[in-house]
Amino acid sequence: MGKPRKLKNKESFFVKIRKRIAFQLLFWFLVIEFPVQCVLVYVSYWNARSIIQEESINNLSAISERQVKAINIFFQQALKDVELLASTPDMYKTTYDYQTLRDTSSIEKEAKFDSLHRGFLMKYQETFDFDDLWVVSPTGKVQFASVEQGMKGEMLQSKKWQNTTVGRVFERANILLQADFSDFSLNTKNRGALYIASPIRNAQKRFVGVLIVQINNQNIEKAINDYTGLGETGESILLTKFKEEALFVNNTRHAPDAAFKKTISLNQDANQIIAESLKGKNGSGMMIDYRGEEVLAKWVYVPSLRSALIVKLDTEEAFSSVQVLRNILFVIVLVTLTLVILAAFSVAESFSRPIRKLTLFTRQVALGKLDEQVNIASTNEIGELADSFNQMVNNLQKSRDELQDYAQNLEQKVAERTEELQAMNEEINQSNEELSSTLDFVNRQKAEIEKNNNDMLSSLNYAKRIQEAYLPSSEKIAYLFSDYFVMLKPRDIVSGDFYWYHQINPDEGILAVGDCTGHGVPGAFMSILGNDILNSIVIQDGCIEVDLILNNLHNGIRKSLRQKETGSKDGMDITIIKVDLKGRVLHFAGAQNPMVLIQDERKYFIRGSKMGIGGVQREKERIFEKHTFPLISDTIIYLYSDGYQDQFGGLDNRKFLGKRFRELLYEIHTKPMNEQKDVLDQTFKDWKQAHKQLDDVLVVGVKIEI
Repeated sequence: MGKPRKLKNKESFFVKIRKRIAFQLLFWFLVIEFPVQCVLVYVSYWNARSIIQEESINNLSAISERQVKAINIFFQQALKDVELLASTPDMYKTTYDYQTLRDTSSIEKEAKFDSLHRGFLMKYQETFDFDDLWVVSPTGKVQFASVEQGMKGEMLQSKKWQNTTVGRVFERANILLQADFSDFSLNTKNRGALYIASPIRNAQKRFVGVLIVQINNQNIEKAINDYTGLGETGESILLTKFKEEALFVNNTRHAPDAAFKKTISLNQDANQIIAESLKGKNGSGMMIDYRGEEVLAKWVYVPSLRSALIVKLDTEEAFSSVQVLRNILFVIVLVTLTLVILAAFSVAESFSRPIRKLTLFTRQVALGKLDEQVNIASTNEIGELADSFNQMVNNLQKSRDELQDYAQNLEQKVAERTEELQAMNEEINQSNEELSSTLDFVNRQKAEIEKNNNDMLSSLNYAKRIQEAYLPSSEKIAYLFSDYFVMLKPRDIVSGDFYWYHQINPDEGILAVGDCTGHGVPGAFMSILGNDILNSIVIQDGCIEVDLILNNLHNGIRKSLRQKETGSKDGMDITIIKVDLKGRVLHFAGAQNPMVLIQDERKYFIRGSKMGIGGVQREKERIFEKHTFPLISDTIIYLYSDGYQDQFGGLDNRKFLGKRFRELLYEIHTKPMNEQKDVLDQTFKDWKQAHKQLDDVLVVGVKIEI
């Protein structure tokens, strides 16, 4: 019987404690404090982790910059060495002797001659630390090979070698007559190889052959495998695209035999970062490496080698100090919570005693005893609350007296207010009549303005149809180019930008993109004038040279506008190309405006002459420069006005700028032409947003298949 009574007393005790304000204050102290402590620990931990990640990324970025600089210095020096070697009299004499020997010598004489020249050629190879050295004739025949002697007599322009890396680098040196690098590839012995080709010229600067050398891969690894600042797990990887895979160029810390053996598939989602970096995109962050480990990485595209450099560090090593900080924060939270509980209990008890006394006083007031006063000796908020209660009681007594007086005067005040409202209602009715008359006048004016606007828009739309009739049809342009797009966005309804095309014969055509002075109606008139003059120059007069076309167009604009007499500055900026599919050559000339050409994943930005068409001419004769480019493979060409790159927008209301525009063109150049147009159009809209379009926009892209 005694045990149940003790249990009942214990339950009554806990119920009583739970109802006390001290317990409630302590409870809410913990409810507030504990989440705050947890948030602080969480924020501190992730803030420290973010700081360490940022510092690690900055360190990896600095290392990548150092290694890229070392790579560039090495390859620039190698390029200079090859050009220097190709320009020596010994190399010219050897090339000349080999060509003479080919025509006159027997096999025995050729062997003797090869033995005579091999010594000093091998000395050059050892001096410059090349893996191999070839001397090739202008026709592509390998006349000498220091190591791979089986290559001697091979024709690099044959189908066997034409599409290999060594065949392509020979062709570029042979056509462009300048030194160039090849891509990384596997040589005939299935070993990693990178070639440099340089034209050989005689004393009269006449082209007599090509010198091809194979770079020593160990020198490349020296520039990359410097692990200073990369701790115990960091490493650097140089990757190059080989078919649909990324090929390791160097041995690494964790894969010492990876060079030109280990590959990574670019079609897997986990390797998209590597695929993007090989397309020219730089970046940093977390990724999963080839071992399946999570790492912090910095990836950089190396344009000169058409390869990607990845510098990385295991996250386990990078964030090791953060784990120690987390344990320290847990200890601090436990100590802080203990101190908070003790402080909260003491404060709660000091509050609860005067509050209980104040509660009794309020109950007396609630019963109508307004002559009672509470006396609490405290200077904090509770003491102020007691004083406020005493003041409230006094105010209640005064309010009761005032309400009685107010009730007596209320009827008279209601009558006075009703009279005032009636007067105001009459004034409102009069104002409504005046507003109605004004609204009728405004509606008539609006209708007249809308009619004038509609008439003007109808005229401009008719002018637009006339201007569109001048532009070349899709069938004409598609006759020469395998794929193309035209993005024309007038600032107003009609445009000062225009494009023009003429098919010379089944294998030749001329394409021009012009940006006339002004926009809207004045610009449209100038575009029609330019179209007519181009028709007269090319179709009627038969002029098909791009530089002469610009010269005649300049003179025609000045003559048509009588600019010599009037001083008119109107004219246009224009780019013009002539494509010769049979001769595999492209001719370009520009007046102020440039051209972007992409061939073999390389981007070329060719500026036009720094002179416009028409306007003031201070020189005696205005002559435009012609550029010629070989069409050695599939080529994409972009011609455009300055409206796209000069558009203001973005978060900071700045110009889009030419550099960002050219990078966008390179980023999308592999897509079909209609998709390229959609991307350009959407990017322009996203950039412009609510800003006003400042100028006409014209971008023309064409693809030439070889």
